Amino acid sequence: MRPLAILSALPILTVLNDHAPDEPFRCTTLHGGTRLVTFAGTRNWRDVMDDLDIRSCDLVSSRAGQVHCGIAQRTERLWHDSRELQNFCTTGPNAPPIVLGGYSLGGGVAICSAALLCEQKNTALRSIYTFGSPKIGDSVFRKWYASSGLWSRTHRFVTASDPVPRLPPQAVFQHVGRRILVPPMDGGRKRPNSLFESHRIETYMSGLRNMTSSR
Repeated sequence: MRPLAILSALPILTVLNDHAPDEPFRCTTLHGGTRLVTFAGTRNWRDVMDDLDIRSCDLVSSRAGQVHCGIAQRTERLWHDSRELQNFCTTGPNAPPIVLGGYSLGGGVAICSAALLCEQKNTALRSIYTFGSPKIGDSVFRKWYASSGLWSRTHRFVTASDPVPRLPPQAVFQHVGRRILVPPMDGGRKRPNSLFESHRIETYMSGLRNMTSSR
């Protein structure tokens, strides 16, 4: 277990749970000045189309391998269209640290965003937290992600029964980052009664509360 990562995860997930239906991302300044950018999961039909676009395509460059095309396109749209996002994540010698977080589809966006910031030499990027995120890239992308120093800073939270981290089913897609298993709700006394419930953000919050209280 990584105690610091677990303690940091619940506040990030709380912000994600507070996202409005029409809020694909949120920029939040935390106590101490740390900048948090959170990316929501699937909210509308355009997001569904991104989920279903399971082609492989370049994100950073051909040398960095290929990623889930729908997630890459959603990431690029957000960064291209939002001046707020661009201005919030500026870098520099005294720039406050940046933390990225994402739930479900948004977890994939957080990983792709980390890759883009890394390629742009953004030295403020501190860590990445994902919850129930799908598989993101091929083996070349995994190697690039690790060699870029992002792997050890990426904390990938999953519940045992969540179906989304098993998607897309194609073998070419793989996960990146350190996997952290979130236990069943209430310390195992209550288990999700469906695959859908296993993926709900409330299930992740309940499991994380149990993890933090047991430490």
